[in-house]
Amino acid sequence: MQRDKAVLEALERLAARLDALTEEVRALRELLSGELNPSAGVPLLPEGEGAAVSRSDMQLLLAPAGEESPMTIDDFVPKGGDATFPDAKVSRAEGTAEGEDELFEPLLDFDLTGNISLADTFLYANEFFGGSRAAVEELLTEIERFSSISQVEHYLYEVCGYSKEDDAVVRLMSFIISNARVRRR
Repeated sequence: MQRDKAVLEALERLAARLDALTEEVRALRELLSGELNPSAGVPLLPEGEGAAVSRSDMQLLLAPAGEESPMTIDDFVPKGGDATFPDAKVSRAEGTAEGEDELFEPLLDFDLTGNISLADTFLYANEFFGGSRAAVEELLTEIERFSSISQVEHYLYEVCGYSKEDDAVVRLMSFIISNARVRRR
């Protein structure tokens, strides 16, 4: 019940953030469409043969969804000419052989339900679920489905609404990390 309430509260916070972002996008569209109005007299974008993005391209970008056809890369390639694009470069992270350590989080397997002590089971049951050991088992089983520490942190802090500073949560995270193993490929 407490977990369901935490999930609902997290969803309500997410919905409020989405509403705020939607409002910001609407306001930006209005602002930019007014600035792109040719009757305003002040050009917002460079014009002429060498301009990278034309006024009509920008208006197409700002058009409400469904009113115009989607843009493709062909819209920006000069007619009758070859377009060249700079190569994207990803540099190696310092101190790593392949650079993957800082680019990607390793995939993990969690073995929690078989490794939790009886004392920790009672601690988490009392702290988080009003004494329900079955709810602790359910929480650990859910966490075992994840494949990274960031997923676990998101679940505990955002979905369940637990505080990072809570001693029981710190102890739970320590237990989870100590029982995580890098997944073999």
